[in-house]
Amino acid sequence: MEMEIIVAVKKENVMPENWRPASEMRAMVESYENKNTQRAMDTLMERIKSSAICGLTEARVCLDRGWCNSNVSKMVADILRQLGYEVNVGSYGNDPYFIIRW
Repeated sequence: MEMEIIVAVKKENVMPENWRPASEMRAMVESYENKNTQRAMDTLMERIKSSAICGLTEARVCLDRGWCNSNVSKMVADILRQLGYEVNVGSYGNDPYFIIRW
């Protein structure tokens, strides 16, 4: 009696550990924990505080595009709006320029 043997092989592609999907990288950009977002927020909040201490209701701040790119600028503007500030973002040369009112 002949027996027929069938061998099934499952081929699995394993990505190298340092390869990350686009969704994970986008989540990193949009995270409140992003170091550049935190740096920009710290800088802006310090300027807002010092302006308010002087009796002003507006702060104008230019940040370095080297670490505050367009994605960080958008994220920071959204955070400030969530906190109740009126925010206009423009540019001064190549650097992002924020006008913040409260």
